[in-house]
Amino acid sequence: MWEDYESYYVREDALAKLKHEVVDEAKRCSIEVRLLGGLLKFTPLGVYTKVLLELEQPNFKNYPVIYKHRNGQLTSEHKGKAVSTKWVVGFLKHHSSEAQDLIKQHEKDEAIRNTQETERDPVKSRPVVSSSLENKPEQTYGYSANKGICPVCNGDGGAAGQCYKCGGSGWA
Repeated sequence: MWEDYESYYVREDALAKLKHEVVDEAKRCSIEVRLLGGLLKFTPLGVYTKVLLELEQPNFKNYPVIYKHRNGQLTSEHKGKAVSTKWVVGFLKHHSSEAQDLIKQHEKDEAIRNTQETERDPVKSRPVVSSSLENKPEQTYGYSANKGICPVCNGDGGAAGQCYKCGGSGWA
């Protein structure tokens, strides 16, 4: 194996190899495997907030070790222990039902969150009302004999031409 100890890619070499070896089994177990920032993360499909396992590769080593386990107690017991491909596959099989439960719970939570947002959002829940702009007479802009200088902006049209009275023309 080519090793350049100055390179960041050496750190990901064993993790990338492990990911390639377990990705098919992980899909069968409804677990997603992602290589992010020097960590190999195992999460339920689509549920990125719940990490089941994180592995890292220590500097200048050719094997992955546990960086973070399912909870704090297991992390403190097992952090830094080397793992094999066989161990990771067994972990995936053992936690496949937990991953499926987490996916179902996540989908339920998303459905509830979406219905609550629809109920809370006044724009989505408000009925469409016909606009009162249809009944307004057409307004002409610019100078005419029956108009004078706008009293609001003193004829300059306001900042960036956005005077509410004259519409930026300076005449009202």
